[in-house]
Amino acid sequence: MFIVEDLLEVEHLKEVLVDLFGGPFRIKNVTDTLSGTGPRHELNPYTGSGYRVFKCELDVLFRPPNAPDSPPYFFPVEVQIYTLESYLRTIHTEHYASHQALKKRQFLLGLVPYICPVGIYGEAPVRLCMEEGARAGAGGMR
Repeated sequence: MFIVEDLLEVEHLKEVLVDLFGGPFRIKNVTDTLSGTGPRHELNPYTGSGYRVFKCELDVLFRPPNAPDSPPYFFPVEVQIYTLESYLRTIHTEHYASHQALKKRQFLLGLVPYICPVGIYGEAPVRLCMEEGARAGAGGMR
């Protein structure tokens, strides 16, 4: 995870990473929502609408230091780049893009309907959970 000051620094860091890890062919599964126009469907379906990140996977070449005769290999590493503002949104408990709000939506909107079926628990308690999940911020069920 990288946290930089603004979008200009995000672009500079992306250029450095491309150069450092062997060019654009080592970067895959890119999701960029920092501009506000990125493909949100690639994020978790319960992600808040204010969540902004550039994330991708990089293939990193590794040779085990204790086994010099073994061949090097690539392994994927997820990279997340946030502006300071977008990162602070993820840690502020009351913000709809916070990680805590995401987990609350995942539980109330995603799991409750399956683990607490209406046929057993009745419609009212399940509906209350779903309403509370919807109040936990924008996102959910894209």
